[in-house]
Amino acid sequence: PVKLKIQPLCVFYFLSIAVFSSIWTCVGAFLALLIHELAHLLAGYWLGEKAESVEFTPFGGVIRYLTETPHFSG
Repeated sequence: PVKLKIQPLCVFYFLSIAVFSSIWTCVGAFLALLIHELAHLLAGYWLGEKAESVEFTPFGGVIRYLTETPHFSG
C-alpha cells in the first residue's frame, strides 16, 4: 500500500485558503492537487513503477517510487 503523508504546513496552507477565501476554494484546490497526484500515480503504474509514498506539501505533491529509473521498452 502507498503511504500518505501530509506536512503540517500544508494543513496550515489549506486552512488559510479556507479562512481568507472560502471553504469551496479550499476544497477545489485540494481536489485539484489530489487529482493531479493521482494522475502521476496512474502514469507510474502504467510504466511499471511502484509508488512507496505520496507526500502533500504547500508546494504540491511528492511521490516517491521504489525504483529510481524508469523502464521503457521499445
